[in-house]
Amino acid sequence: MKMRHLAGVVLAVALSGCGILIPIPVSMHLYPLQGPIAESNHGTVISADVVTDIFFSSVSVKLPDGETFEGPIPRVSASEPGTDDLASAWDYVYGPGYYVAAVLGAPSRNKAALKGSRSSTLFIDVIQVAPHAPGQGVAKDTNGNIFKVTA
Repeated sequence: MKMRHLAGVVLAVALSGCGILIPIPVSMHLYPLQGPIAESNHGTVISADVVTDIFFSSVSVKLPDGETFEGPIPRVSASEPGTDDLASAWDYVYGPGYYVAAVLGAPSRNKAALKGSRSSTLFIDVIQVAPHAPGQGVAKDTNGNIFKVTA
């Protein structure tokens, strides 16, 4: 009897066009380019764990100094007003004028300000310029580190 009930629920969900959201793990990498981590950890690639579905994404990362950061990395609207404190980081990582040419108005953009286990803050800004294209971005912390980000 229970099996028939479960089959009925599955059939009802399928016929209604609804689906069950399954979180998808995504890899993100941070490459230190400037600051204390870049100076003391040459060639280090920092892996971050991202879990995402169509409504919500979260990220967790551990820097080489042991500080950990985790929290949501929400999608933001291309037209959303606000401060863009990472504009100079975008131009540092990808070249002068890149922020204005590619980041502003990007069709998909996620930003986060994550509090660390040692009270630092890690700011992350990632764009995707086309569907199914890899993500690219920058990160900067309150300790003077700047990172190139790939996702």
